[in-house]
Amino acid sequence: MSFSPVLSAVTSSPLSDAERFLNHLWRTQEHYRFIGIRDTTTGQFKNVPVAGSAEAVAFAPAFNAIGNDVYFSCSIFSTAASRKAENVAGAFCFFADFDVSPDKARSGKGYGSVDDAQEAVQDFCATSGLPQPNLIVASGSGLHIYWVVDSFAARDHWQGIASRLKGLMAALGLHADPSRTADCASVLRLPGTRNHKYSPPRNVELLLEPREYIPLSEWADAVDAAALKFLPGPSTCGSLDTETATPPPANLSNDLPFVEPPNLVRLASALTVLEADCDERTWTFHRIAPMAYTARAIPELHDQLYGLARRWSSGALCGAPSKKWRTPGCNGLTGEQYFERLWKRFLTDTYAGKRVTVGTIYFHAKAEGWEYSESNSVSHVDDDFGAA
Repeated sequence: MSFSPVLSAVTSSPLSDAERFLNHLWRTQEHYRFIGIRDTTTGQFKNVPVAGSAEAVAFAPAFNAIGNDVYFSCSIFSTAASRKAENVAGAFCFFADFDVSPDKARSGKGYGSVDDAQEAVQDFCATSGLPQPNLIVASGSGLHIYWVVDSFAARDHWQGIASRLKGLMAALGLHADPSRTADCASVLRLPGTRNHKYSPPRNVELLLEPREYIPLSEWADAVDAAALKFLPGPSTCGSLDTETATPPPANLSNDLPFVEPPNLVRLASALTVLEADCDERTWTFHRIAPMAYTARAIPELHDQLYGLARRWSSGALCGAPSKKWRTPGCNGLTGEQYFERLWKRFLTDTYAGKRVTVGTIYFHAKAEGWEYSESNSVSHVDDDFGAA
């Protein structure tokens, strides 16, 4: 699987830059978008709802010309009522904001130059296995990078991916603004305007734009695979509220027969074709049980298997949120609450019979037409990853 979107250098007027830029990120006729206006004299910020890129571009130059800073909403909103996270419908992009100045570089909160920031992003993508960003903006005081995807990521799906992306940046030492990457209601500076924080004002310039968009499914798979590798344990669950989950037993002991360490990437790939909202018996004994028993037999893999089981059960692994995960069942528990009890049960039961193995997961995945290969893998790591 290759992540190499074809990029073109930008060579056009500032106004056309702004409209073309917004056309990449606001690719729907539904819902609302916002431009943000900051009065540089008073510091007052105002959100202005707009129907689309043409309307935004009609407003932005006038505000910018009188000394105001102009921003745009990275996401699309359900109504024109507010630019709050709960009003976000979703987005066509994922993004990060980097400060650029000698002071930021010295403090470890940014980079000394735009070139340094771009080089750090390239290294981060190469290490993590993520595609390089396909849209880049120089903000006048930093660098804004975007991964523009080919289809709309609804808010909950977007949030899970963005939270894992934020975690990956922190884990791999990429100095992005921590308040921006996983904030679906963010605004960033609009290309073709000027940054009035400086005197004289600095241009906000579109440096790179996509000819092709990154398939959303491939992007989500790449982020999940990198999370499995670099964010071991429950932290890979991103936005799945793991801080409210019951912690697993602290001291697991290997009291089961030898189990071959699984290839976690292969296992994740198989799980992507299996429905999370299946019947309770299948979910309990053919999905959670084999992963929990494997974690019990190989304690050093517990955290990775726990995180993988949660992500599959919630639907985040497949990009299709599970209804049962958040909905109370006949026992009064949500799927998430029941998962925590069930996982502990399988880690500590005294059952003396033959236990189900992850081979059951592969068997059911193959019945759905799944075959493991590089083309359907959720990562590009070697087969030793499962035993790492």
